[in-house]
Amino acid sequence: MRSGSVFASTVLAVCVSAAAGAQPAQNTVVEVHRVTPKAGMRAQLEAGRVKHMAWHKQQGDTWAWHVWEVTTGPETGSYIVGSPNHQWQDLDAWAAKMAKGDAADAAVNLAPYQASSSMSYWVMLADASRPPTPGTPGGPLVMATFTTYHLKPGKADQFREALRTTKGALEKGNYPRRAIWYVLANGGPTETYAVLVPRASMAEMALTEPSLRNVVETALGRTATDAAFDAFNDAVESGSSELLEFRPDLSYLPPSP
Repeated sequence: MRSGSVFASTVLAVCVSAAAGAQPAQNTVVEVHRVTPKAGMRAQLEAGRVKHMAWHKQQGDTWAWHVWEVTTGPETGSYIVGSPNHQWQDLDAWAAKMAKGDAADAAVNLAPYQASSSMSYWVMLADASRPPTPGTPGGPLVMATFTTYHLKPGKADQFREALRTTKGALEKGNYPRRAIWYVLANGGPTETYAVLVPRASMAEMALTEPSLRNVVETALGRTATDAAFDAFNDAVESGSSELLEFRPDLSYLPPSP
């Protein structure tokens, strides 16, 4: 067992609150924007974000836009704006209806207060994720951890197989903690993966028993567990994590159909 390994950082991040909502069983696309405010203009940017979300509401936008504030790491103080649960063709339909007006409103209410902004697309991995099941009790969505892994060239298949193997063992062992895995489809370094873990409180950062390692080993045995953990670690070039605070005051959640 390699307790100081990269895999151990995932153990710290495998608890997901059901308040985040059940994720679909198929792979879906998430549009993500990272925004950094200009120095001294945080209040203006947040006020502009509120106005921009009001524009989305006025237009009857059917997409949800979740805003997270980054509270740890090199990008502390920046924001992540994400719209989840889409198929690729949905992006074309949304752009045809909304893109021109969205860009015009953002130019007025957001751009003057932003030091930088970037966009990326991530695909949720249904075969690796263990999202909360419908009806699972949970508190209000408060925060999340976002742990990113950059893989060594040619190691993606090995990495994905380790994730699938571990997921199967956790399902077999009824492991209560949850996580949602993504792969970066466009907008950054290739072979980049991440795990998003919504949380209800900082207390959920603590390790609990039984540990992920113990549950996997009970399901697979020592040899197979060592192989899965070693395959995961061997595939990873580097990893980093951020703590995110959910900002419902800056988000837009359309009415349920």
